[in-house]
Amino acid sequence: MRHPGTTTASVSSTPFALAVFALVGLLLIGCIGARTAGASSAALFDNIHWTAGSAAGALFAWRGYLSARGGTDRSAAGWFLAGTVSQTVGQLLWDVQSTIGWLPFPGPTDLFYLGLGPAIAVGMWRIGRDRLPAAVWQTARLDALVTLVAVLVGTMTLFLPRQGNYSLLQILVLAAYPLGLMAPGCLGLILVLTLRARPDPRALLLPLSSIAFAICWMVWNLRFLADQTADGDWLNIAFSWVVLLVGAGAGMHRLQPVVDARWDRLCEGVLRLLPLLLVLVAAGGIILSNLAGENQTTRVVVAFGSAVVVAMAALRQGLLLQERDRLIATERLLRQREAELEMRVRERTHELALATDAAQAASRAKSEFLANMSHEIRTPLNSVIGLSHLAQMSAQDDQQRDHLEKIRSSGDRLLALIQGILDMSKIEAGKIDLEQVRFDFTSVAQAAQSHIAGLAQAKHLSLEFNIEPAAAQPLLGDPLRVGQVLTNYLTNAIKFTERGGVVVSITVIEDQVDECRIRVDVRDTGIGMTPQTMQGLFQVFQQGDNSTTRRFGGTGLGLAISKRLAELFGGEVGVDSTPGVGSNFWFTGRFRKAAAGETAVTRPLDQADQDEAAKRLAGRRILVAEDDALNQLVATLLLERVGVEVCVASDGREAMRMLVTQPFDGVLLDMQMPHVDGVEVARWIRSQEALMHLPVIAMTANARREDRERCLAAGMNDFATKPVEPQVLYAKLAQWLRPPHTGQASRHRAEIAPDD
Repeated sequence: MRHPGTTTASVSSTPFALAVFALVGLLLIGCIGARTAGASSAALFDNIHWTAGSAAGALFAWRGYLSARGGTDRSAAGWFLAGTVSQTVGQLLWDVQSTIGWLPFPGPTDLFYLGLGPAIAVGMWRIGRDRLPAAVWQTARLDALVTLVAVLVGTMTLFLPRQGNYSLLQILVLAAYPLGLMAPGCLGLILVLTLRARPDPRALLLPLSSIAFAICWMVWNLRFLADQTADGDWLNIAFSWVVLLVGAGAGMHRLQPVVDARWDRLCEGVLRLLPLLLVLVAAGGIILSNLAGENQTTRVVVAFGSAVVVAMAALRQGLLLQERDRLIATERLLRQREAELEMRVRERTHELALATDAAQAASRAKSEFLANMSHEIRTPLNSVIGLSHLAQMSAQDDQQRDHLEKIRSSGDRLLALIQGILDMSKIEAGKIDLEQVRFDFTSVAQAAQSHIAGLAQAKHLSLEFNIEPAAAQPLLGDPLRVGQVLTNYLTNAIKFTERGGVVVSITVIEDQVDECRIRVDVRDTGIGMTPQTMQGLFQVFQQGDNSTTRRFGGTGLGLAISKRLAELFGGEVGVDSTPGVGSNFWFTGRFRKAAAGETAVTRPLDQADQDEAAKRLAGRRILVAEDDALNQLVATLLLERVGVEVCVASDGREAMRMLVTQPFDGVLLDMQMPHVDGVEVARWIRSQEALMHLPVIAMTANARREDRERCLAAGMNDFATKPVEPQVLYAKLAQWLRPPHTGQASRHRAEIAPDD
């Protein structure tokens, strides 16, 4: 909303602008004519500029009324407009009366002239009543009233001694002119101080111009009593310009509080000193009226008015003291409440600290429980999966191989369930961190394809990968977690598809300078889903319906984990499905583009690489430190199948003794062993000069990232999680073991005994 008085190119041509320009021009003509014309024409020119000034002021007030907001501002602007219209009507009546020579006093024009001040005062009253609290408004009204009474006393002090042949009614009418205009002036200034309004023309012009108009009327009335008025003088010209300013102030009047500590202190100081100043003025008026020898009536009026001013000032101070006492009582109550609140806060803080400690203890207990359960389940699973793998390789009977394959498949499913529970626990605890290494979606797709190719072949399903060239560029991210989401989708797609196939599409949906947004779609030709079935599909332990679990198996953790991981990628997940046609599961993620020289993730080994790694292990001598007898057997049989000479230590202390007495090409260490655990053994190995470069690989059921970090920090070269895939184990050993040399030159043996 534009404030009254602001103009634009479009407004300058409006009737309003034209009318203002015309009236101001007429006002100037009247002022010039009044000063230059003869005595016979001066009165006519006075009427012209008085009328033009009053009409222009009313026009500004009308503009302010139209642009005012609803509520208090519009109501106040309406009263301002009414006052300026009353002034204009009074001036028009005066023009008529002066033309016909009928000039009674008091007369009709006085009623309209006197309507300007009270109407503006009512508008000010509406603003104060609506915008100030009741107690503050009461004090503000009293301040304005005390000021007005002081003005009344001063006015009567000036007018009464000059009463002459005029009646008391005429004197009161003459006094009403400045008094009526001082009312909005005093109230307006009090509102500026009380509301801490911004001291600019929009707030100050109306009250100051009202006071200036009151002064003009007071001077003119005093000259009228002394029969010293003259047509065309500067006082008459001042009337026109001041009434124009009153209208302009009414049109733009706004009281906008300003937050300024210095201005706030200044306003508060003036308000507090105002009653004292008025009392001093009243006392001075009494002294001057007595010293000047004024008549008895004047002295009585001054004394009575001064007494009223003093009484009202005392009342105002009494209200301030009551407010001060109320504030003190409120402050004491607030301090008491504050003390009680602080006590409660301390108690609640203590309770919260206890609850936090309990929650952290429960979280640690949960994490430790899950870690222990993972370790305890992975340990026998390593035996189940490892022995079933070995037995399957040596079985001659097809039925036996089928049974062993089912045993191994069940073990893999159980392992996936354990891993899913651990992943969800980490995600919910906010303890899962994404790596930022160089990778590309082609390698991720190849790894996922090698993982689930057997499942697709077993069901005679086609498996197709379509990777957009822009999506194959090097990126930074966590390929393991991206591959986990893709593998989850592929596993589900194959599980719920009986014929047809699965198509994977990887595309770039947003390409920026330093990052891109990738979308992965996995579309199958399976059973599909209804909209009701898809509800809650990505929630923990949720599947399409109970029959899905009975028919196809699964816990529903995979999709929930996929959703959380996609959100960590900065993306989202979704599904589109049609019953009987198939489903399309998709996820998106934001990945930074990899710069040259960034760390690249190791490419997954294909079958040829794995076979070559196994061949390079023939004739090597490996120490297996493992306390579980079955896992000892599994590790021994797996390594012996590729020609490795295996020695077994049942605990860490025995492993240290064997390293002192025998040479080895490498060590496989379990983390949890009696007497001395695997981490301590690794630290001891790195402390021995002869064993400093001996390859050490953790082979443990402790699968957490912190376990891996502990092993690497202790000096181990690599980390393999149980159950260990045979080809993965062969690849890690081949990676870290040095090429064999003649004799025992490549083997390591400590030359000092370990500490017991």
